[in-house]
Order: sequence, then C-alpha cells, then structure tokens
Amino acid sequence: MQNSTLHISAAGNNLRIRRYMIEHYNDMPKHFLPIPNSNHTLISHIVEQGLEHFGDVLIHVGAHTFDWFFYSFLENPRVNIVVDNDLTGSMGPAARALEFSDRVFACAGDFYCPFSWSEFVKFHESHDAPASILVSKSCPVPRGATFRLDGYDVVEWERPKMTNERQLLNISCYIFDHDPAILEIGREYELHKEDTFFTELSKGRKLAAYVCEEKGFNVNHKETYLSMKKFVSERGVVGSSSFVDL
Repeated sequence: MQNSTLHISAAGNNLRIRRYMIEHYNDMPKHFLPIPNSNHTLISHIVEQGLEHFGDVLIHVGAHTFDWFFYSFLENPRVNIVVDNDLTGSMGPAARALEFSDRVFACAGDFYCPFSWSEFVKFHESHDAPASILVSKSCPVPRGATFRLDGYDVVEWERPKMTNERQLLNISCYIFDHDPAILEIGREYELHKEDTFFTELSKGRKLAAYVCEEKGFNVNHKETYLSMKKFVSERGVVGSSSFVDL
C-alpha cells in the first residue's frame, strides 16, 4: 500500500458540535480536538495511522480551515492539503478519486478508533463486495449510522433517533473498488453523502463491514467527544486492535 494515497475528508463546518467548539476551543476545527494521554489530536492520530500503511495522505479541507491544516502538517512532505470549495458531501473526495483509480482508501478526519489499515485491507480482499466500511461499538449517538448485517454483508442502512452501546456504528473509514455500481452512484447523485452511497450499495449486497473489537468514536457531537475522552483516559491510546470474527 506504500504506493497508495489515503484521502481524508475534513471540509465540514463543525455544525453538530459547533457550540461546544465555540465555548471551549475558540471555534477551532473539531479535527484538532486533543486526545487525552497523548500528544495527538484527532487528525494527527488519523494521519499517523494512515502513514503507517500508505505512501502519502491527502487531506481535503475547506478554505475557511486551510491554515489550520497547512501549518499543522507543513513539515511533513507525505501530507498534502487541498482546498475543496466544490465538495458535494463527505463522500465527494472518494467519488472523484475512484473515477481515476482501481481502488480508493478514504476516511473522515474526526474519529478515533484503534484499527489497522493493513488488516482492514486483508478483510476487503477476503470477500466479493466492492466496498468495505469500518464499524465498531461506540457510545449512544443521536442519528448515528447503523445497519443490519447478514454475516459481514450490510443489507440495511439506517439512522435511528438514538443508537445504543450494543449496536455497531459506521466509524467513517472506507475502501472502494473501481466498480460500476459505485461509479454509477457517484455520477447519478448530486450530493455525495454517506447515506446515499451506503443505502444504495446495501440493497445489492455490495457493502461489507469490517468489525473492530475496540470501541470507536465518530466525533460529531459533544457527548461523543466526552465519551471518547473518558474511554482513552481509562484505557490509554490503544494500538491497532483485532478484527472480530462474526
């Protein structure tokens, strides 16, 4: 994978966690929230995970946050920052890259999950679906992305009013192959959102779930960040964890 690029989508506007960021972090981008007991922020930890397995990292940001990312990674030649003013949703970078690539590796820039990209890729290559997502248990999340599984196949995608700690949630890491079904979704829909992609892919059993045995946190809400802080404070920053055999 050293010849591959990891695409990180980080052009969001902090909307669901905005009040907390304004009150406690002077409206800093949520990607720079600190991880307890470490020198890492969310984004620096994600980048480090990526650089263990990929040749370089490309972070897609908005113009309003470019300086934050540019100066944070200025001294790392393997990290590149691109401003995406025409982003059409969180899946936009992956959808565009897939037009010119046999396989695309992508993730969000605002999560914490101790997993290995190498193990994730091995899982992806072990099944026939053209798309794989990283999932794990987490804290309760309002409108979190969850699903029904048949084995490892995602067969139904949904967003309940509130998830619970027993459910597996989408942690926002993806592997996509250059497959007609995925390309068609990217071309047909104007907005490249997770729900659009994965609802359509799950209908045709084109999506498989890689289950991480450790908890993961997609930090879109104040409560999720506080739960992540408590988890890491008690456990420490966990290294790569194993795949759960369903």
